[in-house]
Amino acid sequence: MSSFVWNAAVLTNALPNDLDRLRSEAQQDVRDLRARIGELDQDAIDLILTRARSHYAWKDVPVTDEQIHRMYDIVKVGSTSMNGCPARFVWVRSDEGKERIAKSLKPANVPKVMGAP
Repeated sequence: MSSFVWNAAVLTNALPNDLDRLRSEAQQDVRDLRARIGELDQDAIDLILTRARSHYAWKDVPVTDEQIHRMYDIVKVGSTSMNGCPARFVWVRSDEGKERIAKSLKPANVPKVMGAP
């Protein structure tokens, strides 16, 4: 995992010359990563591109706060068109929360959400 992570709060409060430093650190971080990884092997390509699938079944195992924070830290810095960050995330742990969020879902997705642990 990259040692440099963009932080929206840092960027929002950064002074113009800080932005130059942050940009330079991010660019160096990518150069360092590319130096460590010459190319992806076929298993890596299969895992993230050709054989990746959405999951429609869930284990009845609790997700820890640490796992949620780790997943969010990974996806919050993902590439988006024009850096628009269109994703919105809601973490729900209670049946009441599931019922509230179900009102905003497509009908086909309601049973999946209500059945998730």
